[in-house]
Amino acid sequence: TANLFDPGDGSGSFQSVSSNKTITFNADGTFTSNGDVCDMSITTSTNTNGTYNTTDKTINANCSTTNLPISYTIDNLTMDISYFCIEACQSRYRKIN
Repeated sequence: TANLFDPGDGSGSFQSVSSNKTITFNADGTFTSNGDVCDMSITTSTNTNGTYNTTDKTINANCSTTNLPISYTIDNLTMDISYFCIEACQSRYRKIN
């Protein structure tokens, strides 16, 4: 629903995006996405999959850019994914089911 880009001075804020990108979390600890969860792209041209861990709140995907886990937080119906950037950068999703 939104992406956060910070220019490095803490003044960044979430900006709404229009996207059909989804992430489906399965009960067995795996996930699938119709987009690339390894970056903040809003396109749905690259499917990704992998695992997630609710204890340490990480997503492990087959990323070509990094093999490090991606962290996330959940607050009610909102999930924020934090990416590896020099400045703060995040993608925000909302629960649909």
